Amino acid sequence: PQVFLVEQDPNTVILPHFHVQNEFQVVVQGSGTIGRHDVRPVGVHYAGAHTGYGPITAGAGGLWYFTLRPAMDPGAKFLPEARAQMQRVAKRHLLGPLLPISEDCARRRDVVLDQVFAPQADGIAGWLMRLPAHAAAVAPTHAGGLARMYLVAAGRARMGGALLPRWSVV
Repeated sequence: PQVFLVEQDPNTVILPHFHVQNEFQVVVQGSGTIGRHDVRPVGVHYAGAHTGYGPITAGAGGLWYFTLRPAMDPGAKFLPEARAQMQRVAKRHLLGPLLPISEDCARRRDVVLDQVFAPQADGIAGWLMRLPAHAAAVAPTHAGGLARMYLVAAGRARMGGALLPRWSVV
């Protein structure tokens, strides 16, 4: 799996492109647009392999987002120059609802599960779990996924004995 944090500078643009791997992008700071869609924390965008998207435009405060892929990708293939390298496969974009987060889990009483993407036939799915302090929960399951990744969007989480700070990814 491949995960990294993009810290895009204010008012910069990443031109339209595609990747050879499926990917999720999770916006964690700042604001901007992906194509014609406004994005800000916590927003989730999915693009299937060989699906063009963009431009990605950072707002005045910059735009930070995690990119999560089930396998290593060699890098962006910019359009239209690399169009001949784009495989003829079904193109796929998903943009989830805005999921505001809070550091205040002390007042939370119950585990809340927000669906970002309902489970799809090809295994794509996504959720935001909101847990009270010191609570434990089991993540939802679904069939057919290539990878399962967890991102700590606020607070801390304990997983496998390790205490993970905000923005940790497992």
